[in-house]
Amino acid sequence: MTTTSRQRAVREDHLRNHERLLTAAITLFDEEGPTAPLHRIAKLAGVSEASLYRHFSGRDELVYRVYDRHATMLEEVAVDTLEQHAPEAAGVRLERLCTALITAMVRHPSYTAITLWALRTHPPRAIGEAFVNAVRSLAQSCRDEGSLASDITPGDIIALTVMVASTAPLQPLMGDGSWHRLLEVGLRGFTPQAAKAAEPVGIKHPS
Repeated sequence: MTTTSRQRAVREDHLRNHERLLTAAITLFDEEGPTAPLHRIAKLAGVSEASLYRHFSGRDELVYRVYDRHATMLEEVAVDTLEQHAPEAAGVRLERLCTALITAMVRHPSYTAITLWALRTHPPRAIGEAFVNAVRSLAQSCRDEGSLASDITPGDIIALTVMVASTAPLQPLMGDGSWHRLLEVGLRGFTPQAAKAAEPVGIKHPS
């Protein structure tokens, strides 16, 4: 084996172990939260704990990398969903976007805890440009169509999906529809009709 081929093999082995560690961390974090023992993550990945520390400086970096992996996946889900349903009405695409994002988040019960941990320990992650542009364009299309109140921002839309997804552990207590019902109520509150109904009513004082 030449020096070049040995170096390539080492790099490939490093990348495989890195992916195994991230996959194992995602699995255990979903089962136990971001405080899952690191030695068990290494064991599940099939590497030594010392190897884990060669890939990640410690728990904070590992949690952040898992968060970054989840966030990237969600951005891709959003862009793909909006492209796939581009011919449909804007309001329909908004519901499809929220449903796709919540469904992806619910698959990973640790998502909220991982996100909060990462935000405590690292600077805010840069949001993907394609994701930002896609959600901004959708929001504007919804306003033009009349299905979204003028003061609702793309950030409000994403915040709604996170809030609804965070109710997943309570689904057994929520009755028929679970988070789908909550999403329906939330999106209804984003409409111009709801915004108009919420406007303060002037109080008439007796003369």
